[in-house]
Amino acid sequence: LCSRNMADSFRSLVFLISAVLSLAVADIKVSDYVYWKKADISAWHQYFPSRALQEESLTNIGAVKAAQDVAQGLNESLRRVAWYQTQELDTAQFMMEGTSAQGCVEGISTFMTKAIDNEISTYQDCAADVLPRLNRASVNLTRITSNYQNAYHRALAGIDSCVKTYPNKDSLSRLKTCVEAWNKNYFTVANTTRNYNAFVSPAMTIFTTVAECAQTAAKNVVDKGWDFLKKLVYCARLSENIDAQAYQEQVSTGYSNYLTQNDLTSQVQLAQALNSQQVSQIEEKMLFYYDLQKRALENYVIESRGSGHYWSQVVGYLSSYYSTIAATSRDNPGNGYCSSAGYSALSAVANSGASAALACDQNIVNDTKYILSKVNNEFSGVNSLLPSTGNVAILSCFSQGYIFAEKTILNCFKVASSNFSVGYSDVYDSVVKDVATLLGYESNFFGNNSLPCGDSVLRRAYSRAEKVLYDLQRCLYVDSGTKYAVTTPAPVPS
Repeated sequence: LCSRNMADSFRSLVFLISAVLSLAVADIKVSDYVYWKKADISAWHQYFPSRALQEESLTNIGAVKAAQDVAQGLNESLRRVAWYQTQELDTAQFMMEGTSAQGCVEGISTFMTKAIDNEISTYQDCAADVLPRLNRASVNLTRITSNYQNAYHRALAGIDSCVKTYPNKDSLSRLKTCVEAWNKNYFTVANTTRNYNAFVSPAMTIFTTVAECAQTAAKNVVDKGWDFLKKLVYCARLSENIDAQAYQEQVSTGYSNYLTQNDLTSQVQLAQALNSQQVSQIEEKMLFYYDLQKRALENYVIESRGSGHYWSQVVGYLSSYYSTIAATSRDNPGNGYCSSAGYSALSAVANSGASAALACDQNIVNDTKYILSKVNNEFSGVNSLLPSTGNVAILSCFSQGYIFAEKTILNCFKVASSNFSVGYSDVYDSVVKDVATLLGYESNFFGNNSLPCGDSVLRRAYSRAEKVLYDLQRCLYVDSGTKYAVTTPAPVPS
């Protein structure tokens, strides 16, 4: 009878372990699932569509201001292009004063001023439609932004409505279907929005007209500058005090050395290429992290493995100890108390090991959540600066005036870009460390079915299981006076 009872107890234990194994599936918490699904949408929102719209809005604002500033400062900018002619005119007036060439020089004294005034007038006609086009682009951007924001907020509200509709854990599959539908709707709109200005900014495309018109004006002033110098040389020939040939060589060489590269459009394109390379590298890191975060949230944090999962694992590792107790029970049918006590003690060891593994699991998951939040905040800081580092920075260089100085737009942008890079480097160093920790968790814990803190948990479990067998041996001796050799099993490899 005692032997049958022990056999029944063992079968019950096996059934219990099997039941736990069948239930040891992902312990999904609805609140965590919903929270992190919304976090997934919010992360994509801030990294890409929201930033794209903000960047285009700032670009449009910057383009309007830059267009106005270029128009207002064009006179001074063109005067700097003709600075050499102004100096040469002053010199010629001094040298030819009181000579037969004086009247000639006075006759051309307003030549460059008139040329600049003419180019300003031409520029105004050339760039006349820039501001109206920018205003229309702004209206269109407002519509696109409104559509996107509505989709974003509808998705978050829709997910909340899914929870209200399917509040119970037994309707989890329907909850997931509902949430995924809103998730898909959002990302369809989000990816379309992100592509709105992914390659070409509408506002910057319009502003290019300003650069082209201004560049044409500068080129024409340069050509007029050569004409003016020819006129000065002609006047010099009328003066009996000037070697006209030497004077011609002098002014021509001086002007050639003075001329700068005034190709504004190529400077803009080079600056945009530098910015594109910089942003692409940052976005690559953001996408890598976003995918890592998505894996962590969807596969590991949301579906964290529960206590039943780890209890079944520890029981599996201790299976040889259970087998030893079962064998001892069969060999000593009259000592049911000792075997029953051994089962209870070994189950307590399994429970303790499962609790330790679950605590380690929760610590890793909580640290994962903390790191995810920390990296998100770090990228949020970088992301908030990105809209001002590209076209917006280029446009601000135009607004500074004197736009025809040697590579001034490109060099101005490089300075702004360098300042951003210094700040980003500090953030990047921190992110690298945090991502390395997350990758370690993924490969050593999330990415497999191993026991969390397995070495520590199993060392303690095996040590305590040894004591259970020792206590069983002692119990048999005290109960029967018989020395029974309880076999110590080989530990199951971890």
